[in-house]
Amino acid sequence: MAAYQDALVLALGLRGALSDVEVSAFPLGPDTRDDSIQMGDVTLGEEWAHLGKRQREEQYVIQMVCWSIKPGTVQDGAALAARDRALVMYNEVAEEITTTPRQGVDLVLQSEPTSAEFEHGANSQGRWCQVTFEVSVQARL
Repeated sequence: MAAYQDALVLALGLRGALSDVEVSAFPLGPDTRDDSIQMGDVTLGEEWAHLGKRQREEQYVIQMVCWSIKPGTVQDGAALAARDRALVMYNEVAEEITTTPRQGVDLVLQSEPTSAEFEHGANSQGRWCQVTFEVSVQARL
């Protein structure tokens, strides 16, 4: 699980459209940059392949969020800018996972982004938008 997360952070950091985005395998809290991609909780499930064998399949779901905040108001375009940037980040993550589902980790069989949720709002720093989604990963140990 950790190897996949680390590989995905590295791969996202190399994507040109994300060069100014903070990418982390952990929640960043209030000190994050204006644009960030963060991993959160992981839900893990395991199944043994056959009774008596040591091989098992592991399925886990990584919670992720693409966060963008832009100073300003709806009237000056900050809300649109935050929305558009969050969606660009989400699309970059989805493309990376779809085109390289194993992320170079031998034990990973497949991965895919699932169940995205779009939220937006305002705070004292401006207009924000986040796309919260899950990445489902299957591995054989």
